[in-house]
This record gives sequence, structure tokens and C-alpha cells, in this order.
Amino acid sequence: HYIPHQGGPSRSFKPDGSVYASGAPFDDSTMYRVEFTPKSIDPCPAALLETPRSSFVFRHDDPTG
Repeated sequence: HYIPHQGGPSRSFKPDGSVYASGAPFDDSTMYRVEFTPKSIDPCPAALLETPRSSFVFRHDDPTG
């Protein structure tokens, strides 16, 4: 059988809308900008097919490409 218990509306966890405000000046640097390491980009081997620089040899073309 049913036993009534004390209860009430649930507490809301919705943010109150306040924003953190700091007196410090805005620092626009990011970790990516500070720690970026340039990387070399190797050319795609397919772009060099049938050229003197290519070490690949085209053999045949099958029905699926």
C-alpha cells in the first residue's frame, strides 16, 4: 500500500546566468599558437605517377578503378 512522504520541487541545477568578470587585460594567445611546430608536407605519390621522379609503375586498371 501507498505511504506518503515529505517531498517538494527538485532543486534546479540551471546556471544562474552570472558571468565571471576579471579586471585583468585580455590575453589573446592560445596554447596552439604558442606551442605550434611546423611540419613538412610530403607530396602525394599519385601526383608523381608517370614522371621521371616516380618510383611507381602503373600496371593495369581493373573494373573498380
